[in-house]
Amino acid sequence: MLCKLWRKDGLPQIQLCERLNCEPPTVSNMVKALEQKGLVYRQRNEEDGQS
Repeated sequence: MLCKLWRKDGLPQIQLCERLNCEPPTVSNMVKALEQKGLVYRQRNEEDGQS
């Protein structure tokens, strides 16, 4: 995951799922663990969920 983010900073979790060939809960758990260690941070995309 860190390699994918190194190449393309700011990837949404759904794109990480596609690039890692993992299910969304797996990626979510990996992101949470990396975030707790201070290696990544999440930022809400204001455009998500809006029509």
